Amino acid sequence: GTNIDCTVRAVDEASFHVQLTIEQSSVLDDAQQQKLQTPRNAPAFRSFRFTNSAILKEGQTTQFTNAADALTGEVVRVDVTLNVVK
Repeated sequence: GTNIDCTVRAVDEASFHVQLTIEQSSVLDDAQQQKLQTPRNAPAFRSFRFTNSAILKEGQTTQFTNAADALTGEVVRVDVTLNVVK
C-alpha cells in the first residue's frame, strides 16, 4: 500500500513550506523473488520511505525524489506542484 502525508504552512504572503512523507510497501511477486538469495518459499517484502520539504510559490513544481529499486530497476519519481485554493 501507499501512504502520503503532506503538511503546508505559509512562510510569507507568496511562499509556502511543503513537507511530504511517502511510504510504500509491497510483496515481491514470484519472478522478483527468483532474483533473491532468500529461501524460495518465504515471502519477501520491499518498502520505500521518503521525507522531504521545500519552499514553493503558487503554481511552482519541484521534484521531491527520484529513486530506483535495486532489484527491479523500477524508478519512483515524485513531482509536487503547489496550487493555492482561495
